Amino acid sequence: MAALNRPGAFEALCRRAAQIKWVVFIKPPFGGPDQVLKYLARYTHRVAISNSRILSIEDGKVTFLWKDYADGNQTKVMTLAATEFIRRFLLHILPAGRRRLQAPRSFLLRCLLLSHVRPCVV
Repeated sequence: MAALNRPGAFEALCRRAAQIKWVVFIKPPFGGPDQVLKYLARYTHRVAISNSRILSIEDGKVTFLWKDYADGNQTKVMTLAATEFIRRFLLHILPAGRRRLQAPRSFLLRCLLLSHVRPCVV
């Protein structure tokens, strides 16, 4: 991680990652289309984390609130190393040229209409 502090290092890493032909493993959702739609709906019009949910940043750790949907939507507190927090945050940043999902129902419908997924050869 320290190497990414150099000017341009992070951008260079992102450019290299964008050139990789990624193989994505997709399997059917356990809960069916309704569960997928509920999951997508939580992310369509929100930022990754609002400032009000970050409780503290000290000693190289970030403490924040999160909602555990698997445990009755309870709000819980989590503390992560700053590097892990940033890694998770960056997972929510879209690559250049990509847009956030605006119509989850149409996206879901297209996914459900696919009759098969071609296997990827590595």
